Amino acid sequence: MKKTILTIIFTGLVKVSPASAFTFSLETDPMPYFLNGYSVHTQVSFEKLSHWRFGMGGFYMEYPEFMINLEPDNKDKGWNVHMHGMAFAVEYYLKRQTEGLFMGAAFLTGFFEVSNNNVSNEKINYTSFLPTFRIGYRWLPFKDNGFYILPWFGLGVTASKAPDTQVGSMEYVVNRVTPLVSLHVGYEFNFQ
Repeated sequence: MKKTILTIIFTGLVKVSPASAFTFSLETDPMPYFLNGYSVHTQVSFEKLSHWRFGMGGFYMEYPEFMINLEPDNKDKGWNVHMHGMAFAVEYYLKRQTEGLFMGAAFLTGFFEVSNNNVSNEKINYTSFLPTFRIGYRWLPFKDNGFYILPWFGLGVTASKAPDTQVGSMEYVVNRVTPLVSLHVGYEFNFQ
């Protein structure tokens, strides 16, 4: 299914891009930098698909305690979660020119490393596929400048089978539904 979705997206991009004007954007989410990580994303939109924006990105972060504690069975039990991720995103804007309110989906693959403070020298690694449905707003505050701010809220649903998450005698419980909040900042370049 993942291959089918990517084929549809990239086939559409190849058919549209040579003859039309487009924008290319670089953006980041500052929050992972505060969580000992990083975030880098690219986006592209085409004049002929004026309501749509397509993108991909990569990120890393150490989960803060409040995110681990969203699952009651993990609450205050000494868990450490590190996540590398990559995502492909599609956004549909209600206004033309990919500005203002949007709805979209991101198809995220997360590579997790989980350890526990109560169990020394043991950790587990697992991969999870997390389709995310989101809504947000893209704001360009300065006229004739490509800088933008893009806050969004979403819900991610763990689509892959729950992995073996036993660390020593303790069990880490994977959230089936994860609320996500993000504030991206970026800059877009226009090509005619």
